[in-house]
Amino acid sequence: MSDYIVHASGAGNQVRIFAASTRDLVEKAREIHNTSPVATAALGRLLTAGAMMGSMMKGEKDLLTLQVKGNGPLGSITVTADSAANVKGYVNNPEVLIHANETGKLDVMATVENEQMQGGVLLAYDLSDSLNFLSTRGQLRIDELAAFGLDIKGGQEALETSFEIIHAGQENKSFTNLSLTDFKYTCDTATFTIDKISMEDNQKGDHNTTTLKSDVVDLFISGNFRELRPAPFVFRLMQNYLPAYSVHQPKKTRKYPKRKEPEKFDFQYTVQVKDAGRILQVLYPDLYIASGTLITSDYRNETGQLRLRLTTDSIGYEDISLLHSKIDLVGDMQRLDMKYTTDRLIYGNGYQLYNVRNELTLADNHLDNRLSWCNWGDKTYSGELSACVVFSPDEKYGYNTEIRIHPGVIVMNDSVWRVKESSVFIARKEIDVSDFFIQRGKESLSVNGKLSESTEEKLFVKL
Repeated sequence: MSDYIVHASGAGNQVRIFAASTRDLVEKAREIHNTSPVATAALGRLLTAGAMMGSMMKGEKDLLTLQVKGNGPLGSITVTADSAANVKGYVNNPEVLIHANETGKLDVMATVENEQMQGGVLLAYDLSDSLNFLSTRGQLRIDELAAFGLDIKGGQEALETSFEIIHAGQENKSFTNLSLTDFKYTCDTATFTIDKISMEDNQKGDHNTTTLKSDVVDLFISGNFRELRPAPFVFRLMQNYLPAYSVHQPKKTRKYPKRKEPEKFDFQYTVQVKDAGRILQVLYPDLYIASGTLITSDYRNETGQLRLRLTTDSIGYEDISLLHSKIDLVGDMQRLDMKYTTDRLIYGNGYQLYNVRNELTLADNHLDNRLSWCNWGDKTYSGELSACVVFSPDEKYGYNTEIRIHPGVIVMNDSVWRVKESSVFIARKEIDVSDFFIQRGKESLSVNGKLSESTEEKLFVKL
């Protein structure tokens, strides 16, 4: 073969250029696969790209696979290459014939197009002993997010954006910048746009620092978190706090890929909500989060301590609104404490509670919770209720649950109701209520007895 690849370098080997002539390679592929002119052009371009990229690899056993998938008549194209630029490939439908485009050229894009996604990309790639550099910019439009498993609401959803990616990397460190401009999301009922989203990531060894900025939300996160997966991380913490409950969850709930143990991670992050309302109105219309909402959190492997704080002027979901709210969460590997306060809770058009405070503790198979509220005006509405939920292992059923209700008081419209100490025991399909009693003067409600599949068991309710 008279084919060849030309390598050129400059700037102290920091910049490298590749060019290739692959006439014989493409002709051989045409003979083997009996490809049509447009299929030959499409396969030939990917074979050439594979040979050039393969020649950049260093190991003798290194292999590279490139694949282009589309919904056009050509189907997909697959190419593999090794470090010696030996290359092979195929197309799904090699005999496709298609008319030339408006310029009289072979319309390769039409043969591999994806009806749900369109885009254009300008790519520059350099791989050298000292520096990897990638620069990509283009436009992307996806007309059917569900086709790629990216749908949020269901129904017809689409997005389009211009993008630019810059990546530079050396051994043990790298820099990546992603910019999205003129981002537009459309669904059946509404549309929102974001002028610019900018994300920057700096990596050095195991440590990353990532920032995201937009007119919707700003985010900053740093630490050793690249392999951290939030759901398994939280589940493993719950296993420490409530082992009887967590261990006996269905396997599909707790089967996670093996990752680093939580104590090997550390991170800190800050989320500053800006103009999120117009996005939530489209995606989650029942949810509202005020501008200025701030979330901070950190986890330190040296101490095993986890902290989280949320402060917001207003947050709401459906008919419930919370004004001037704060969440403080502090925990370690054995115990988690959370305190939630809000100045006012509004439900619907008429019900309001003031000075709401909720305290929760998870530790040693116990969940302790205390709720209080109070407001005084023409009439008093206040109260304090608390309970402890205990999970205990059970060899037959996995775990049992006991709810220990502590003495409490509820004041409604100046009427005082007193809650006495009682308990509820839950074991599989049996519920046993012992001495539940609430009273106001001569009025009372009491519940005792058991519910189960047995018709002999009875639950007694007395008013």
